[in-house]
Amino acid sequence: LVTQAWQVLQTPQYRNAEQLFVKAISVAPQNPRAYLGLSYYYVNQRRYSEAWQYYTKALKVVGTAEPYIYASLTGSMAQH
Repeated sequence: LVTQAWQVLQTPQYRNAEQLFVKAISVAPQNPRAYLGLSYYYVNQRRYSEAWQYYTKALKVVGTAEPYIYASLTGSMAQH
């Protein structure tokens, strides 16, 4: 379900990804990729407080921020 949501996020139907990520979280709440995907979706929608909320949930699931800090920095630099 998470993989499907990430794939949908890359298509013109990207708005459907939000529902898929939410469903993935309800099915597998220990999967950080679902929280990160939803966070990424919200950043792209400029819904920053919601993005931060799900980003921090992902960090709580994995217990370390190191790989995600790097990914978020490189992602934000690629957008500029």
